[in-house]
Amino acid sequence: MQTVSAVHIVQQILNTARKHFGAGGNQRIRFTLPPLVFAAYQLAFRYKENSKVAFSLYEDEISDSKAQLAAITLIIGTFERMKCFSEENHEPLRTQCALAASKLLKKPDQCRAVSTCAHLFWSGRNTDKNGEEVTIQVLNQLIQKIREDLPNLESTEETEQINKHFHNTLEHLRLRRESPESEGPIYEGLVL
Repeated sequence: MQTVSAVHIVQQILNTARKHFGAGGNQRIRFTLPPLVFAAYQLAFRYKENSKVAFSLYEDEISDSKAQLAAITLIIGTFERMKCFSEENHEPLRTQCALAASKLLKKPDQCRAVSTCAHLFWSGRNTDKNGEEVTIQVLNQLIQKIREDLPNLESTEETEQINKHFHNTLEHLRLRRESPESEGPIYEGLVL
């Protein structure tokens, strides 16, 4: 199996070949495009295989809670940067990351990992300019998860800051929901 850096090199080679052969016109591209498409498909398959290996290593090899948090954060960051998956292929990866994040042993680690995982659901790279893909249902699920986990955190100064930020965010959403004439998304149906 190729490493991620080798996969990136193959992707760059395919992109360069496509640009070069595309300059040759319709006569050349009809012979060169199909092999490039299949090579790109194989590359996407390698990405998917690498993601399975990453989760397998995470689940089987890492037992220390700090190492688990670091690993799931790295996995989430890597998936957030990947552009090769369609929405239907990206969804199981997001869900798997969210499940892994919610299973961390320490509640503060869970909160950090779940909030980091939230970036997978509405990354600027994956959503349109108006954020229409971030549905009210997704926001309600995220708010509910935070409400469930927040009371379980150990009382510290950091927990107080998290709590204040969460309540400030809810107040902001409440104000946006109550004044729909303002520019931006409409939050009708949001459970605050």
